[in-house]
Amino acid sequence: MIVRHANLHSPPRRLPFLAAVHSFLFGDGDPNAKHDKERLYPAAVQYIQRHRGYVTAEELALFLPKVPTTSGKDDIVISESFVLPFLLRYGGRPVLVDDVIVYHFPDLVIMNNMSQSKSPQAASSLMKATSPSDGAEGVVAEHELEPLLEVVPEFSRSTWSQRIRTLVLAGVNYVGVLALKSILRDHRSLRLLPSDFWRTIRWLLPLFDAYTTAFLLTPAVRSLLHLRYVRIIEERNRLRRQWFNLLRTPTVELWRKLQARHQLQLQASSGAAEASVAAHHDQTTDDKSSDDVSLIVFDSSPSINEQQWSV
Repeated sequence: MIVRHANLHSPPRRLPFLAAVHSFLFGDGDPNAKHDKERLYPAAVQYIQRHRGYVTAEELALFLPKVPTTSGKDDIVISESFVLPFLLRYGGRPVLVDDVIVYHFPDLVIMNNMSQSKSPQAASSLMKATSPSDGAEGVVAEHELEPLLEVVPEFSRSTWSQRIRTLVLAGVNYVGVLALKSILRDHRSLRLLPSDFWRTIRWLLPLFDAYTTAFLLTPAVRSLLHLRYVRIIEERNRLRRQWFNLLRTPTVELWRKLQARHQLQLQASSGAAEASVAAHHDQTTDDKSSDDVSLIVFDSSPSINEQQWSV
């Protein structure tokens, strides 16, 4: 089942004017700042655990912050070095099976195996969940994998009317600084107020000039950076869709890798199921043995009393 994040698509609430000015000048932050820690990595761990710790490089490509590019006319991965940071992060290692490389993450499935080994019912459900009929014999099912796309950020949460008013305010500030400069050049106007006042204004004038210039240039420069960032996000989303389509319609080489991964998954599932049944049997045997010992202790107490009465 695909879970949608409603907060990512909810209509933005209208901001107060001062907050809208701040949003127009400096933005609202990066909505993808925690995309890897809150969405990509947890989804990758769940996906790997669901496949008993085995995964291919093409499947991992969907969960990496820096999405790799495919190479070759048939979208065949020549170098799989992009999985190295993920392997170091979660203790994975490559496994060579039938001249193809599959990656195994034993640490990610230890706790999952412990929780599923408490009863034989969990083991049987585990075998049923990883049977060949569930995934078209190793091919990734469309319902269990989806590209985790990043959110394309907006330039500002402010409305167009608020942006126009912000630009008008910037224009008023700029015109005010120009008018102040013209007054300082007019000696007749300087006689209307004390000289100490104009001396302070002359000292503050560079600050006013820098403020008005930054007020106008900050959104202009930020708009260029925003367009560049949007292109990066759209390119990463395009690559994630490309990897997703490749997994839906795999090439011959990728089909062999998925088949090898599926066989390893079935072997791991079978071993986990047998281990869980054996552990449950041992636990049941230990419980019965403890019950027998308690009965023997209870039966031996009357004989001691009889010896005491005979004496």
